[in-house]
Amino acid sequence: MPVSANTGVIEEFETQRRRLSLRGRAEALATIAGMSALIALSAQGSEFFSGDYGDAPLARVGEFLQRMNPHLRSDSLFAGSKVAGSLAYWYYAFPQWSRALLTSVEMALFATVVGSTLAFALSLLMARTVTRSNLVRQTLRWAPNLLRTMPIFVLALLLVQAVGSGPMAGTLALIIVCFAGLARPFAEILENADVGPMESVRAAGGGLFAQIRYGLVPLVAPNMITYVFAWVEINVATSTALGIVGAGGIGQELASALAYNQFDSYLAMMIMIAVVVMVADLLSEQVRHRLFGLGGHGR
Repeated sequence: MPVSANTGVIEEFETQRRRLSLRGRAEALATIAGMSALIALSAQGSEFFSGDYGDAPLARVGEFLQRMNPHLRSDSLFAGSKVAGSLAYWYYAFPQWSRALLTSVEMALFATVVGSTLAFALSLLMARTVTRSNLVRQTLRWAPNLLRTMPIFVLALLLVQAVGSGPMAGTLALIIVCFAGLARPFAEILENADVGPMESVRAAGGGLFAQIRYGLVPLVAPNMITYVFAWVEINVATSTALGIVGAGGIGQELASALAYNQFDSYLAMMIMIAVVVMVADLLSEQVRHRLFGLGGHGR
């Protein structure tokens, strides 16, 4: 090829490269400008910088934290519950708080079992590996998508009005949210599974139930169980706050402490909640390792 022809090709390539580079930079600048404007509008709407917080808002935060201080004293730290400055005095209602916290954990566990079971049942109808009808699959996908748009505290408030205050309302809210959160991931796991084992079971004369039981479930169970354990942790953490809106559990004790300005009691319960959530995280990790044979490959 002549040198002049090579030069023309190179010049055309460079021109195209510069055009694409300029377009990429322009798109990046437009994206940054758009995101910056969105963040600025969000900050203004949230009144984060422009709100009227009175004088010395940081000082008031410090004052609030000071009010949460239980004022423990080293000379009476392990004294009885009637001695101010002792741990027993700070945790004066520990049995009551423990029962309420246990209720929150029970709500979370039961809701996870029921919600994940319902999600698995619906995911079978949403996955193309099991359900051939595209109309059925697309129609059923709307249910969890619609439920996911509703915040759990709004849902809990509605259920409190429907069934009354207490653990029932909170458990129902957790079931609905867990069901909505797991149905779509479960369906995607089913759709990405290898259909070879199902076809083998079908070739051996197995019906649809046998195909799902022996050809599909063993493949998808590890991934689904991982999602379920993640939702156990989410539900344990969420259930502790639902009582604030009257949906049972230790959240009702938290709301009571705030109503009576017992901020040191509020801090005591928050520490209990943090410990329970961390223990739930560690236990779920250990169970996953045992189920999947990971042994000592922890974090």
